[in-house]
Amino acid sequence: MMIDLLLSYAFFLLKVVTVLVAVVIPILVIANSKKNKLDSDKGRIVVKNLSEKLEEIGVSLKGAAMGAKDYKSFLKERSKQKKKELKKKSKEIV
Repeated sequence: MMIDLLLSYAFFLLKVVTVLVAVVIPILVIANSKKNKLDSDKGRIVVKNLSEKLEEIGVSLKGAAMGAKDYKSFLKERSKQKKKELKKKSKEIV
């Protein structure tokens, strides 16, 4: 009698655990897939401005081809041009 009661209770707990697992796993899968959809860039076009990187590569190539003094004067001239461009852009914004 006592063993039958414990056995039926064990089967009840097994059924409850089975139902909980059957309900919780799909909910977790759906939540995880929605989170991954938000994080992914699928369907988006990302545009990156590569002009500055390419300019830096060009400057380093010029530095390899030039002498040390010529390269230093080239860098000074380049920094002056950049400052002028920044001033011009700041005036245009205002």
